[in-house]
Amino acid sequence: PNGLTGDQIPEIAKIISVAEVYDTLTASDTYRTQMSSFEALTELRRVAGSQLDARYVEVLAGLLTGESVDYRHADAADFDTELDMERRIREAGAHA
Repeated sequence: PNGLTGDQIPEIAKIISVAEVYDTLTASDTYRTQMSSFEALTELRRVAGSQLDARYVEVLAGLLTGESVDYRHADAADFDTELDMERRIREAGAHA
């Protein structure tokens, strides 16, 4: 947006972009087939570095690895799992 590139793009915008693309790819929608978490991460990695910030793609991949992510959508939310994810996100941010 606004012709910004690379380091001109705010970090929060880069993070939100990765999350938004993942959410869109894994959401159940009427106009396209829902992707699994694995398929979505494969697609994110394919465009990492050109359309999305590769660092944040890998942070998301690290957070999601080894667990079911069906709860990522509000219609399938599990409160305890969401709290655990919040903790993991904070810890990952502290180590970044």
